[in-house]
Amino acid sequence: MIIDIKATRQAPAEPDPSRRYVLKGAELKSRTPFALGLMLAGLVLYLRSFFESNARPAEEGEEDRKTEKEDEGSSTGAGVAQDLVLPVDHALSSPDDYPQESDLPADERFLKELARPESLQAGITFDIDVKGWVGAKSFGFGSLAANDNAFPGSLFHAPATGSNPRGGKSRPDIPGAGSAGPDDGETETDAPGEDGETERANRAPRVTGPVYLLDVTGCASLVIALSDLLRNAQDPDGDVLSIRNLTISHGTLVPANGYWLFQGGAKLEGQVTLSYQITDGDFFVDQVAYFNVRRNVIEGSDGNDIILGTACGDDIAGGAGDDNIDARGGDDVVAGGNGDDHIVAGDGDDIVFAGNGDDIVFGGAGNDTISGGDGDDRLYGDDGNDVLFGDAGNDMLFGGAGADILDGGEGDDRLYGDDGDDLLIDGPGRDVNFGGDGDDRVVAAPDGDDDIHDGGDGHDTIDYSRTASGVTIDLDEGRASGVEIGSDTLSSFEAAIGGSGNDYITASTRHATVLTGGAGDDVFRFLPPALPAEGAGPPVAANHIILDFAVGDRIHMSKYDIFERVLDRHEDQFEAIYGDDFEEDDIAIRYRHDRVDELSRTVIEADFNRDGIWETTVTIDGARMLVVIEQV
Repeated sequence: MIIDIKATRQAPAEPDPSRRYVLKGAELKSRTPFALGLMLAGLVLYLRSFFESNARPAEEGEEDRKTEKEDEGSSTGAGVAQDLVLPVDHALSSPDDYPQESDLPADERFLKELARPESLQAGITFDIDVKGWVGAKSFGFGSLAANDNAFPGSLFHAPATGSNPRGGKSRPDIPGAGSAGPDDGETETDAPGEDGETERANRAPRVTGPVYLLDVTGCASLVIALSDLLRNAQDPDGDVLSIRNLTISHGTLVPANGYWLFQGGAKLEGQVTLSYQITDGDFFVDQVAYFNVRRNVIEGSDGNDIILGTACGDDIAGGAGDDNIDARGGDDVVAGGNGDDHIVAGDGDDIVFAGNGDDIVFGGAGNDTISGGDGDDRLYGDDGNDVLFGDAGNDMLFGGAGADILDGGEGDDRLYGDDGDDLLIDGPGRDVNFGGDGDDRVVAAPDGDDDIHDGGDGHDTIDYSRTASGVTIDLDEGRASGVEIGSDTLSSFEAAIGGSGNDYITASTRHATVLTGGAGDDVFRFLPPALPAEGAGPPVAANHIILDFAVGDRIHMSKYDIFERVLDRHEDQFEAIYGDDFEEDDIAIRYRHDRVDELSRTVIEADFNRDGIWETTVTIDGARMLVVIEQV
């Protein structure tokens, strides 16, 4: 049996089979041209902002709206939002919420017309100020859902606040932009001025380090300008700077019209420091400037030069040849070089090296040091405490006024101490040494040559401390002899010093003497005072002093020898030494102990002619136990 099944609904008619190959989306319009046109329009407007200003004056009420928005923003933050870009808002409830086209500028209305396609897959945002603001131009692409509505407002926005760098008035604030947080940069303290503009608080000047000025030489002057002192200073506000309270460490600083003049002096070599303050009228900062005053350098040639120095310190080199040099004032250093030079050092503490040749040098006023070098030189110290070295050759040294030191060196020299307490040092050769006025000291050389030593006026000392084999010094006869010194002639000495050997020293009978034996077993001889002229009265008492009397030394008086003996305990000296049978009438010598404060001394007195006048006195430091022996 055959069953036929039939549908209750009528089947549709079979379409034309050729329709299967027709694209179903061919009837839909492509939206690509609209998107490309929108991008090209944005590019044109972007380039246009570089070539012309579209600034417009603010419409009536626009400034008021701007002020209100600024006040709103200031309540939520310390700053203002910069470079704010608003995205497309999809939450507007109705087209009534959009700005009306009549309220938009022509260029924005044009862009709005371009944005009317029913479906747009990408939203383009341009951070461009079409009203003339020039800023960073950026393109941002955000995903948008299909929307038949137009873009709600302009696609281009300027910063919310701020001045318009290209002129014109600033655009009003964008509604809802609010205010930004505090700026991360340097915080400035600003206050509104009377005209409503912002005023910046004044800031103090700044310096980057000390100022170093040009160095000068000798007595030269230095001009210091204001710009020199302000060299490393700047004001962050651009204020005009000046200086005040300018002081100088040494030298003379004379102010003039816009500059200062520094003037050095004869003894002002070295670093000079200027201290001052830099001010903008309200604030100041301390600053210092440095420069050096250097010595003048003068050099001669190998010929016969004539050289003139300055009033300040000079370094002068004459070179070879017979030079004539006048260093003038200042602390000079002069090198004459080879040749027979004539040098005048002048005032100041000078140092002179005359060099080889027969030189003549005048030290002038000041404490000078002069070296004659080889040759037969004549050196004059003049005023001041000078040091003269004759060196090799037969030299003549004149100390002049002051406490001078004269060292003849090798050769047959003549040393004259002149005025002052001078030290004359004898050298090898047959020398003549004159102390002159003052308390002079002549140090004899152990050269074996026969020298002449004259102390001159004052309390003078002949010193043989450089000898070691023993010398005989007779101040009364005026001679000294020994293996090391030969036979010297002495005159006008009030003190004598022996060497490290066993010395024999005789005191003068015409005046008091001070004797020092030195190391060794020394003998100090004292003679009866010289007889006065007939009818002149008794002899003058002489008070002699021995400074270093020790065990082993002896005092010889006429026929008596006195030496020191150390006792185990103190008792009556005369009984211990001479016994009970020793009668005082038989003794022409006596001694006693004196004590003044903490100082003790032993005083020996002698009456050589037994007339009851103790005319010779010898004082020894310390309390000594003495033994007196009469020689047979």
